[in-house]
Amino acid sequence: MIRAALQCLLVLLLTATSLQVAAADPAADTHAAETLVRDQIAAFSADDGERAFSFAAPEVQQKFGDAGRFMQMVRKSYPAVYRPISLRFQPASFPEGESGDVMLQGVEVTDAGGGYWMATYQIERQPGGEWRIAGCALRRLVGKAT
Repeated sequence: MIRAALQCLLVLLLTATSLQVAAADPAADTHAAETLVRDQIAAFSADDGERAFSFAAPEVQQKFGDAGRFMQMVRKSYPAVYRPISLRFQPASFPEGESGDVMLQGVEVTDAGGGYWMATYQIERQPGGEWRIAGCALRRLVGKAT
């Protein structure tokens, strides 16, 4: 009886896993990543800290504690994405394969002073399936126009 229950559980787990992999849609995921980044940048531009903070992954939210501290960090450390002049999205990549739960989204950014930057966002799928921004690496691009 226990063996039959374990076999049934195994079948359920395998079915759920295969449905999750089958449900992965890289095109939809990359669209979601671009929308997520655009929405957060729009929230920065509107000084809507609560909305901008809502796009951050739970670990980021826990690290900063509240929207005020998060926005202070963004203003100080990420002025190019806080107030960009232009954005150009690169194709997203999936370091774990196309059904992975981590996506990298590159965005070429022009800042208010005419500087060029590459912002690489790490975007993670949450347990409920929603994507959230887990981090952003910003590096200066020399002589690169967007």
